[in-house]
Amino acid sequence: MDFAQKFEGITYATNISVSELDVNLKHRILQVRRLTTRFGTSVILTVKNENAAPVQVFLPRRYSDVFSDTEI
Repeated sequence: MDFAQKFEGITYATNISVSELDVNLKHRILQVRRLTTRFGTSVILTVKNENAAPVQVFLPRRYSDVFSDTEI
């Protein structure tokens, strides 16, 4: 794989709050990651609805212990 092809698979997503998601639309989960920040461990989702570009959403901290690493 050459250098240019490595960048083609990267999806660029902006970060939004969970409250900014439209509850009337279905959002497809593209990626789930566990991330360690200066505030602790968090789960971040990359989601997309049928009308918009992918966005990243940090789940509330209480969900970081709900999902195991194998589920993610």
